[in-house]
Amino acid sequence: MNAPRPPVPVRLYARAARLLGDLSDEAAAAFADLYDEHRARGRRAAAGVCLRAGVDLVRAVARIHRPRPLRALGQDLRWALRRVRRRPAVSVVIVASMGLAIGANTAAFSVVNAFLLRSWSTDGVDRVVRLREDHARPGDPPDVRGFTLANLGSWRRANTVLDAIAAGTGTSATLTLDGRPERVAAGVVTANFFDVIGIRPAIGRTFTAEEDSPARRDAVILGDALWRTRFGADPGVLGRSIDLNGRARVVVGVMPRGFRHPYQSDLWVPLGYREDAADTTGVYAPARLKPGVSLAQANTELDAMARRLHDANPAPTTPFGAQATWLRPEMLGRLPGVLYALGAAALLVLLIATANVTNLLLAQGLDQQTETAVRAALGATRGRLLRQHVTYSLLVSGLGAVAGLLLTFWSVRPLVGLSPLYGAGEFDIEPRLDWPTLGVTAGLALVVGLVVGVVPSLRASRAGTSDVLRASGRSGTLSAGSRRWLRGLVVAELALAFVLLAGAAVMGQGLLAMARDTWGLDRHHALTFDVAFSNARYPDRDRRAAFLADLVARLDRLPGASAAAATTTAPFFAGTEAAVFNVDGVEPPARGGFLSHSRTVTPGYFAAAGIPIVAGRDFDDRDRTDAAPVVVVSQSFADRYWPGRSPIGRRVRRGAADGPWPWMEVIGVVGSIRENGDLDIPAGDAWYLPYRQATSGPLDQVTVVVRTTGSPLDLLPAARAAVSALDAQLPISDTVTLDDRFARYTATERLTTTLTGALGAVGLFLAAIGVYGVLAFSLSRRLPELGIRAALGAAPSAVRALILREALGLAIAGLGAGALLAVGVVPRLDADLFPTGTSTALALVRAMAGTAMTALVSSLIPAARAARVPPIGAMRGGA
Repeated sequence: MNAPRPPVPVRLYARAARLLGDLSDEAAAAFADLYDEHRARGRRAAAGVCLRAGVDLVRAVARIHRPRPLRALGQDLRWALRRVRRRPAVSVVIVASMGLAIGANTAAFSVVNAFLLRSWSTDGVDRVVRLREDHARPGDPPDVRGFTLANLGSWRRANTVLDAIAAGTGTSATLTLDGRPERVAAGVVTANFFDVIGIRPAIGRTFTAEEDSPARRDAVILGDALWRTRFGADPGVLGRSIDLNGRARVVVGVMPRGFRHPYQSDLWVPLGYREDAADTTGVYAPARLKPGVSLAQANTELDAMARRLHDANPAPTTPFGAQATWLRPEMLGRLPGVLYALGAAALLVLLIATANVTNLLLAQGLDQQTETAVRAALGATRGRLLRQHVTYSLLVSGLGAVAGLLLTFWSVRPLVGLSPLYGAGEFDIEPRLDWPTLGVTAGLALVVGLVVGVVPSLRASRAGTSDVLRASGRSGTLSAGSRRWLRGLVVAELALAFVLLAGAAVMGQGLLAMARDTWGLDRHHALTFDVAFSNARYPDRDRRAAFLADLVARLDRLPGASAAAATTTAPFFAGTEAAVFNVDGVEPPARGGFLSHSRTVTPGYFAAAGIPIVAGRDFDDRDRTDAAPVVVVSQSFADRYWPGRSPIGRRVRRGAADGPWPWMEVIGVVGSIRENGDLDIPAGDAWYLPYRQATSGPLDQVTVVVRTTGSPLDLLPAARAAVSALDAQLPISDTVTLDDRFARYTATERLTTTLTGALGAVGLFLAAIGVYGVLAFSLSRRLPELGIRAALGAAPSAVRALILREALGLAIAGLGAGALLAVGVVPRLDADLFPTGTSTALALVRAMAGTAMTALVSSLIPAARAARVPPIGAMRGGA
């Protein structure tokens, strides 16, 4: 009886097996078994049999047609893994060194990418500029000021280089939800503001032109953080009515995560713009350049446009020129220079690690010369040997990259938590392990793996087979060339570590000097908090002044409080609050007035802030609205305009000498404090105005300062109760000590010092490993020599001194090379970061001491081992 005919899949597999018969005995055998099993079991088992046959066929074809390079790569990887298992301690050190260096560079790139390279989640932020007005007459020095709302309409119509111009400002608002008031930062913007910046809402929409009219202004857009914390990330929030400053507003959108522009806004409301030539309100004016227009072209055209507008309408608010600056660099300030410097420091760490790992692999290769020579004698080509060594170096570099990614993941957020995010934090600048960062990590691992594997593999493959085999079993003393390579790489490590340490020493000196500096006030034992008045509840200055007078009186009476007052500009303010003024009897400059920092304060502010009164008196109840205008000036201000004379009784006036503002009498002189830097404002120059007499400036928000006799935060509950007793609906915010405000103000310096110090420590640690590794390897090769010395009567101290002298030679060479590099690098550090308290010479001395100590400590263990080696064991080649 004939056997059942096999199904079609089985027949096809059988035909393929016959075609492969002369290439694959395994495939033919598999299909012979298939026929036998099929005939024995029948058609019911056909599906399973066919599946197994197909798998066998694929495996057979893969084995037959696997490319030779892939087979060789598999063998090289297995050899590299065996090498890792045979020497786990060395492999762990190599992977740890790679992980530290690659992790430092990955973290540095992720931060640089977040701040400087990524789009900040906006559409073309690099085409956005900020506009300012230049009020200097042609030929005079620039007098650049903020943008005036009166000029917005005319600039929009006349410009030819900008796609659009928007306007915005910031204020404080009281958001009341479920009867609980909360102070929030509100951005007040034109309807096209978000289109100009290039941001789209995460949900909902932006403002319409109708909502941006003075008659409407009833819409609000929430920030992501506020939406999540106060509204539970409810997507149904659109259309909900909320109470903002006692006025109902409808939520129309929610902005994406990280966006808080401008002025750290928690939410946004329409500006309600209407064209008014008399509106002197200062606003922030972003604009978007047209495609193909450069910044230089835009500034030239805007200057010409401003001059034309001034000729057509020579009003006091019309500038003579204009200035456009890129938005991203302006938001970042000094941070790019800091980030690039830290990136360079991270690259130095990578170079140290590369030299370190190269040294370890070179020493390992010298130990394996006999094995390499035997393999070469058995037929291994030089290319094959090179490939195996490079495969090993790429393997450990890849493992180091994985360790570096884990290190970055754990460390980058705490590090960025130290960073100064006042300006840049208004956009999405959170570092993350995105594809560009992963690509940089992979590229670093590849490059470093190739670099550290080339030198050892070349030296190992160049070794003469017969020479190595003849030398095996003898002393194993290093050749002169090998010693030069090993020592040269250690010298390079020490030199680079010296440079890193010198930079860290400079930063540390500067930060300590800043911490010791009084800055002209006493920042210890002082509590501060912000109070924001709503226009609905406190529509005028008199009501606000009355509230502050009552609040200050209550705070003064609290147990543990010695003085209390309020100021419109908080100490260590990150921005600049300035005023144009003239001095009676002093010729004004060409631009029409002088510039000074301006503060509006309540009586007792100088005692609360710890600013000494040098001459005259403080403000008091005599300085009312109906009294003669008065002013207090700083010592620097008085010395500049009345040198050698008493300033008491002198007169100054806001604005032009013949302007509408009244003359103010100087009633006091106080110590100069260090203000936020501005090229146009002399350092330390400031005037102080009494709050009751002030008629301009940001009077709707004040910072209260309470001087305490104990811990400032212990007084916080009582301060909250004092505010609630006067107005339970008035929220307070930013309740921090004056020391905390100083810490925020110096965040850039602290970040730089912290990261530079950390990188310096990592570099020094890697250099220590390098010194130890070279001395330990050299010791293992010199055991017979040391045994002979001991047998001939050399004392252990003499053997120990021999190893220490070798370490001393390496240290001297490394310090000399590092000093030459540091002398060229350290003075180029940002001089503005730490203007006082730094000394390059002292930093070099400290770096020299730290590097020398590291080399000494790293050599103590090898030296101690050498002194304990018994003569007989050493001459036999064992320790």
